[in-house]
Amino acid sequence: MKFVNILTPKKVNIYLKSKNIDDVLKELVELISTDSKISKEEILKALKEREKIHSTGIGDGIAIPHARVKGLDKFYGALGISKEGVDFNSIDKKPVNIFFVLLSPENNNNGKHIELLADIAKLAQNKEVISKLLKSDSNSEAFEIIKKASD
Repeated sequence: MKFVNILTPKKVNIYLKSKNIDDVLKELVELISTDSKISKEEILKALKEREKIHSTGIGDGIAIPHARVKGLDKFYGALGISKEGVDFNSIDKKPVNIFFVLLSPENNNNGKHIELLADIAKLAQNKEVISKLLKSDSNSEAFEIIKKASD
């Protein structure tokens, strides 16, 4: 399974405005919650609990907020971009510009969750993809960049 399979142009926001962890997570949850039967509050709580364990800011301007959420019936993904960057307690202490979000059903086996995280990591390590995402001018353009990189 690939990240692009759970992403749609409607789940992309290249205009994140938030300046801190809590607010950026709220913005990212807004992208997903429109399709989910689970409340925004439950999704946000799951993401915040995961951040308490260890920051999902992996360095080089990338974060992969992810969580297992009770009651989800399928996997959800979102992509957010902050042109200015957000202090996200990243391991390299640098601001995060690109957020790959993954929500998994709580009762799902680890296989697909790990597979999706691995695909996101592959995208995050692709310097050309990251550069293009940072330069993208629209949500649909950013989605197409992910789609082409996943082919």
